[in-house]
Amino acid sequence: MFCLKPNQGKTKPQNQILFLRYSGEN
Repeated sequence: MFCLKPNQGKTKPQNQILFLRYSGEN
C-alpha cells in the first residue's frame, strides 16, 4: 500500500490510476 503525496502534482494522475488498479486487485 502506498500514500498519494499532494506535492507530486506531475505523477498524481498516474498514481490515481495505479491506486484504482491496486484497490481493484484487492
